[in-house]
Amino acid sequence: MLSRKPPADPCKGRHFLWRLLVDKRYQGRGIDREALTQVAAQVRADGATELLTSYEPGDGEPWPFYQKSGFEPTGEIDDGEIVLRLTFPAR
Repeated sequence: MLSRKPPADPCKGRHFLWRLLVDKRYQGRGIDREALTQVAAQVRADGATELLTSYEPGDGEPWPFYQKSGFEPTGEIDDGEIVLRLTFPAR
């Protein structure tokens, strides 16, 4: 689930990945990484400079996955969730 804010939008660059879910039966096959790669490519094609997401800390949290994918904490907490940012290099 992605909230897209294209360049013409007043919130330019504020694309937010609300959830990335892969059925338990299909986890561990790289589907999550490929899906995230494709989402990031689309967001960048929209002209965004970053992609945001968040997660609720606890058992089974996705932080290791997002960290390996290049996300960094923003220092923000939104409704108990830690907000992360993936910054795209300048073209």
